[in-house]
Amino acid sequence: LAEACDYPLHLGVTEAGPPPQGVVKSAIALGTLLLEGIGDTLRVSLTAPPEEEAVICWEILKAVGTYARIDMEHLFGMKVFLELWVKVKEGWREDERMLSALGY
Repeated sequence: LAEACDYPLHLGVTEAGPPPQGVVKSAIALGTLLLEGIGDTLRVSLTAPPEEEAVICWEILKAVGTYARIDMEHLFGMKVFLELWVKVKEGWREDERMLSALGY
């Protein structure tokens, strides 16, 4: 999908509910899309403090990275070291437009 458009595709689950149900819904929805190569950014919306939402996003990314690494090891027939990076835009907390786009 990234080859078809020159802008990032944002994935999000709005009001998934409280943990643990909201975590399961978000993980299934976002993990499935990410494993198919769809999406560039993600956001989880739980009925919980925002800090918990960030932790869930990181856990989803780690799980997708693990599956990707296993697939690459099968493909290449050798161990693969996969390093995941999370990029945080500087000044995002003061950027009203970005906060609005993220649902705050």
